[in-house]
Amino acid sequence: MNGGFHQNFGEDWAELPDTSRSLVYHARLIWLAAAGGQTDIADEGCRTLWEKFWDRDYGGFVWEIGLDGSVINPEKHLYGNAFAIFALAKAGKKDDANWAFQWFDLHAHDDEHGGYIETCWSDGEQNLSSDGKDALGTPYGLKSMNSNLHIMEALIELYSLSRDSKVRDRLAETFSTFRTAFAKSDGKLIYYVTKDLIPASDIDSYGHAMEAAFLMIEAAEALDQDIDTTWNLAKTMVDRTIAAGWDNRNGGMFNEGHFDQPAYDKNKIWWVQAESLNVLRLMAKEFGEPYLALYQQQWTFIKNHMIDYDHKGWRPAVKEDGSQISNLNKSDAWTEGYHQGRATSIL
Repeated sequence: MNGGFHQNFGEDWAELPDTSRSLVYHARLIWLAAAGGQTDIADEGCRTLWEKFWDRDYGGFVWEIGLDGSVINPEKHLYGNAFAIFALAKAGKKDDANWAFQWFDLHAHDDEHGGYIETCWSDGEQNLSSDGKDALGTPYGLKSMNSNLHIMEALIELYSLSRDSKVRDRLAETFSTFRTAFAKSDGKLIYYVTKDLIPASDIDSYGHAMEAAFLMIEAAEALDQDIDTTWNLAKTMVDRTIAAGWDNRNGGMFNEGHFDQPAYDKNKIWWVQAESLNVLRLMAKEFGEPYLALYQQQWTFIKNHMIDYDHKGWRPAVKEDGSQISNLNKSDAWTEGYHQGRATSIL
């Protein structure tokens, strides 16, 4: 496939064969290039995004394509389209980002309950009743915290670029829906809800909770509304997540558990550490201790265990005590520089 980004690299950054190209990976690298001031690379990525991932028959960005540009997974997913909008806006492509937003808003907006449907068929019709799970792993018919979090992030970026009133309205609605349906007053972040916003999961994803706290504050400040209330909710979420998922012995944040139970996945995943670092910095700046000490502990864990000083970059995962897990690829469809790039760029 001409254009775009190579996707698979080994532990030592040796180039591995690609078999397909992921929309999420491609969009995140556009965002990373734009955030790092690599305009030519971002522009080339945007060109490929439109030429290869945009469905010329029905509109919308498809989830996955082959190296020859053929469509492998035609699903029009909220998560993938959110990252495409996010990337285009960061790259300064206002009209392109707005066109992508308008298409997805037309087809996937939930007029009854607010926010967005998780996924659409290839022709743009909402997919609410299929068996199984969608491209992100969400059971069809449910809405995920993860997708709703990142469409909120995309709308923040697009609104900051366009100052468009409809984008602002959708950002405000998405923000309100997120705080109502997913971010609870006790600090729990609900992973899945039904279409009518009833909780449908007890998964406790510590990295997403830390990321959500940061992005809710970003949304409130972009909208200039409910700022104090949002700070308080974000602080409650961070405090509860630290109590549930922080490793007091080794430092760093565990990966996942169930609400009100000990963590069942205690590996340290790169993006969880990055999002924890990011929001602990934010909390330390606003409130001081104990967040400053936790921020320093998190950064120490990252420096000592996550960063690969032999081959460069971050290790995708390490064990609970920071010891290495061998033979993990540095880059694949779900592993790239978005989370750590965002966290370290605002240290």
